[in-house]
Amino acid sequence: MPARRSRWIDLGFALYCVSAFAAVTWPVYAWTGNRIRPFVLGLPLSLAWIVGWILATFLALAIYEFWGQRR
Repeated sequence: MPARRSRWIDLGFALYCVSAFAAVTWPVYAWTGNRIRPFVLGLPLSLAWIVGWILATFLALAIYEFWGQRR
């Protein structure tokens, strides 16, 4: 049973990594985050988009590591 759970966790993390990569590269970034306005916490949207994905990736890695140590 734990092996099946770890596969799902690994698959979910891999899907997140692919989506994060797509969100910060062309064409997804050009469609969603490539604007100056509105400002988010004083940062232009284009910079806040990248910073947000970096923070989200940090959280995803921390959660993945936490679940990996529990196995």
